[in-house]
Amino acid sequence: GVDAVSIVIDPEGAKLTPLDSIARLVDDRRADSALIIVSLGYPKDAEWQFHKSPSDYTKERIADVDRIARRLRPDILIPAVDPYEAGTRAIGQQDPEYWKDYITQAARITHAVNRRIRIGISASSYGSRDSTLYYWAAGKNSPVDVVGFSMMPGFDGATSLDTHMRVAQRWMHSFEDKPKPHWVFAAGGYPLAHGEKSQELALWGVLSWATTQP
Repeated sequence: GVDAVSIVIDPEGAKLTPLDSIARLVDDRRADSALIIVSLGYPKDAEWQFHKSPSDYTKERIADVDRIARRLRPDILIPAVDPYEAGTRAIGQQDPEYWKDYITQAARITHAVNRRIRIGISASSYGSRDSTLYYWAAGKNSPVDVVGFSMMPGFDGATSLDTHMRVAQRWMHSFEDKPKPHWVFAAGGYPLAHGEKSQELALWGVLSWATTQP
């Protein structure tokens, strides 16, 4: 009864042998008509790699995207998990221009492999840099096919989550004329910090919000 399967692959797992193992599982789910979403994460030593050579780091991640696209053929490929959340923790806060260039390269490689693979990107911090990246990605001239959000409560619980939903809704309303598909790629809570009931309410709140959006 699962309609979609989402997999996050760190670069350490984006090599041919691990991808072959993952491919067998993906093919089983694809046979069940499940939508396959694959996201590329960050290596354990991402900060060291990036500061040693940003260009080499980026080139290696594009190679990871290429292998994932060829071996797994996902329905949606997200070339970077939450650039202004997980990405900032991994390689530091980069200008939107860096992410635009990287995503454009990833989209070019992916679409050359298979035009049916859709490129996605997710907003998560809802600050000015995330806003710039979102408006570029959602625009008709960007190579991004699916725009999405990660909706998680902050240290203050539901207060920041409510703010993020209002910001996301305001952004979406800027593209009411033939908008690209929008997804909530991630939602949840932090039960160890806030309790399981809080996590349940956070999920309920995000689902309630998302299902009211056109």
